[in-house]
Amino acid sequence: MLISLFILLIMLVVAVGAPWLAPYSPRKMDIAHRLMAPSAAHWFGTDEFGRDVLSRCMYGAQLSLTVGLLVVIVSLSCGIAFGPKIFSGGISNVTRQYDGKRRSSRIWRAVSVKACSSRTKAISIRASHCRR
Repeated sequence: MLISLFILLIMLVVAVGAPWLAPYSPRKMDIAHRLMAPSAAHWFGTDEFGRDVLSRCMYGAQLSLTVGLLVVIVSLSCGIAFGPKIFSGGISNVTRQYDGKRRSSRIWRAVSVKACSSRTKAISIRASHCRR
């Protein structure tokens, strides 16, 4: 837990400080220095357009942390909004109907028949509910 928090803190500092910490512009192309190996001038090297990979990683951390934060916010919002309904039985009828429709499809029946008639141990353990 502490290591994860430390890594997240470092990413946050790098993402917020990218405009000041990055040695080069992430968009500036320098065709003369393309595909360079890591060196003192370019710590992570350069890409096929001569852009500094370290600078691109620093600026890319901003997008990664933004997307991660948005996913957490949306997931938390959905959990708060729909969680009580699911546990009180409000949405369970909908999921039960969907589950029934899925199980009655022809494909599901074909898979069940194949699983019940199979000789392999892994599938027969998984399909043990078929033998009643």
